[in-house]
Amino acid sequence: MATQETIREIRTAGRRFIGRLARGMLPQRTLSLRHVEPGLRLTVDLRRNLMFWWGGLGRFEPYSVSVFRAAIRPGDVVVDVGANIGFFTTLFARLAGPGGRVVAFEPDPDNLRLLRGNVASLTGAAEVTLIEAAVGAERGTASFSFDRATGATGHLGATATMGGTLYGDGTPQVKETPVETVDAVADRLGVRPAVIKLDIEGGELDALRGARSTLVAHRPVVVSELGGEGGREVLSLLESAGYRLWNLETGRSVPDQDPSPAMAVAIHESCVDDDRGRRIRDALAALAG
Repeated sequence: MATQETIREIRTAGRRFIGRLARGMLPQRTLSLRHVEPGLRLTVDLRRNLMFWWGGLGRFEPYSVSVFRAAIRPGDVVVDVGANIGFFTTLFARLAGPGGRVVAFEPDPDNLRLLRGNVASLTGAAEVTLIEAAVGAERGTASFSFDRATGATGHLGATATMGGTLYGDGTPQVKETPVETVDAVADRLGVRPAVIKLDIEGGELDALRGARSTLVAHRPVVVSELGGEGGREVLSLLESAGYRLWNLETGRSVPDQDPSPAMAVAIHESCVDDDRGRRIRDALAALAG
């Protein structure tokens, strides 16, 4: 076990070294990549967005892609909290189709420029509403730390980002940004979310606290990262709201078979056996092997 852990640490350090080196040498330009979803392309920043093009989009977060393909149906409303440059936003828009809608939250202006372009190129897809704000428990304004190195690890607060620490000089770049809640935006737009995706570097707990009414009224499927110290509390909040949980990457139930997932899929107990719930559970079972 110790040897395996050492090997993983060496590999991780190697990837960080290569990533830092590549970001220092690559030109500042954009690149159009073939999306994992047929007929879609995604424009990325060559220097910042190594995570998208290094291994090809066809291999980017395959577990998440398989679950979202099972979860999202034509006509659905999907909420993308932490849209980044639009890999999932564009996937959701295609899966929901022309009768659906995607509400995408992203506060980073560099990410937003690419996100707008990627959304503008969509055809045969759902309407996409971009919300230029972070998401939290209450509406207002707050400090937001931007990840200028990778664009992937910005978060509310004034502390350094993970990407900036690993691949930049570690100095926080902070500005005030609007903060919205899922409940307020869903009410303002008059939408009934069927699926919510959360990936905001430890801010998931506050985002769900600001989505309590949506969870109760519409019982959307929730796919959430569980980073930071609030991961256990995210699971507890969802469990108390009547959700059953699975590890996204292994397909195992939480907490019975896997108490500490990095990402979770949550289906309300009243929806586990409906058509959507069965399709998601089939996708998770395939992951579990």
